[in-house]
Amino acid sequence: HPLSVYIWEAEGDARDVLIFMGISRYFAGFPLSRFPDPAGSSDGRIDYSLVSTSLNRYNDGMQTETSIPQKLAAVFLDGILLAFHQSDMGIFIIQIELEFDSRLDVQRLQRAFEIVLDAEPVLGCRIVPDPRRPFWERLSPGERANFLVARDETVYMDFLTAPLDPCVEPQIKACLWQKNGGDRLLIKFSHVAGDTGAAKEATARIAAI
Repeated sequence: HPLSVYIWEAEGDARDVLIFMGISRYFAGFPLSRFPDPAGSSDGRIDYSLVSTSLNRYNDGMQTETSIPQKLAAVFLDGILLAFHQSDMGIFIIQIELEFDSRLDVQRLQRAFEIVLDAEPVLGCRIVPDPRRPFWERLSPGERANFLVARDETVYMDFLTAPLDPCVEPQIKACLWQKNGGDRLLIKFSHVAGDTGAAKEATARIAAI
């Protein structure tokens, strides 16, 4: 069954406590922003003014212009987690399920999930299991689809139990179910791309967009 994630934000200076099933706890601090930021910022984080510019381009029906390389080197832990994934030792997916008591803006949410594939370049890549050294390769526009609106609970549950192949798909996908009484959003995050902290960070960036 796909992994479930529960995040408790501790008070004061204590680190967040991540309660979940899987091997992520052995790789605490495995960051999402471990590649040079395409915006060139010194701290490796996206410039949200550029995200706003990208959003405006999407509003105008244009594609985001980025200078992201087509190939990115994988770090050591990427290779380790890829090996675990390929060995069928478990399902290396982190899932975050969010409940809302109101309707979300579907079009804006879809654009946010598209933009985050550029805001965090690794999320818009597949990992290539090269025997010499794995590397990340950017997905083509036709391979980047990562947002689904479920017409009913059956479609939503099918998404919940579906695998995510980090060698083929974007490293983050989502499904929105607009049920009676509110919306339910399920975010599926590849554990090969990062740990629960990275999944939380990606979710925060999508919310900021």
